[in-house]
Amino acid sequence: MNGYKLIGVDIGGTKMKAAYIENSSVTKQHIIQTPAQESKDYVLNSLAACIEEVLTPEVKGIGVGVPGMVDTANGIIQQVLNIPSWKEVKLKEYLENRFHIPVFINNDANCFAAGEKYFGQAKDYSNFLGITLGTGVGSGIIINDNLYNGVNAGAGEIGYLPYKDSIFEHYCSSQFFSKFHHTTGIEVYKKILTGDTLAQEIMDEFGYHIGELIKRIVYVLAPEAVILGGSISKSFNLFEKSMLESIAEFPFPSIVQDLKVKTSQLDDISVLGAAALYYNSL
Repeated sequence: MNGYKLIGVDIGGTKMKAAYIENSSVTKQHIIQTPAQESKDYVLNSLAACIEEVLTPEVKGIGVGVPGMVDTANGIIQQVLNIPSWKEVKLKEYLENRFHIPVFINNDANCFAAGEKYFGQAKDYSNFLGITLGTGVGSGIIINDNLYNGVNAGAGEIGYLPYKDSIFEHYCSSQFFSKFHHTTGIEVYKKILTGDTLAQEIMDEFGYHIGELIKRIVYVLAPEAVILGGSISKSFNLFEKSMLESIAEFPFPSIVQDLKVKTSQLDDISVLGAAALYYNSL
């Protein structure tokens, strides 16, 4: 099924990327600076021009990922982080009227999960979560092979679950390193490579919190797998041990004994995930 020619679009607060995808691979892409402070129509026209750079007559559909809230049924963007003018934007209608092919829109965390399902580590799983670890924590949920959106694509906001004295996002993102240890994840990583035991202790603590987050997910959804993405997932081998030790404390061992925790291996996951919205619609 992954042989269709598609366009995947990633809209960020600083850059917009449109990619032509054929046989599960990005073969051409175009990137522009996001005119974030411009009017709604100006941003729309800039996006359309970016897509036109990679569009061909053979393209079956366009998938768009945005960092914000989306009415996925109607393709309406409620708001986008760092683009003030984009409120109640009927993006699906605009792009379909302009290009005359189906358009699918979702938030970037849901796109990540869809991308892993159709192109990545989760091809063999019907029920899993994709979790992105970066400046924040986001997740997308796949249930019975389908993306579960909830209202306005709001399902999966696990970073905002209460934890300790605040929320999980403060303990499971880059905020953990700055908030509790007054450093950065990159600095901790570099020190570990030099044999710094204190830095490894910090990373072990971080892994424990990730394990606690995954356990909360298991209580609710009992997934087959969890796929981690985002910049911090690149250090997975440094926090995997403490994470697994935390997960092993789950009170019902039979539920977690076969749980797989993997990291994304896709370099172009943002646009592949957006394009995967087409396959999810089928």
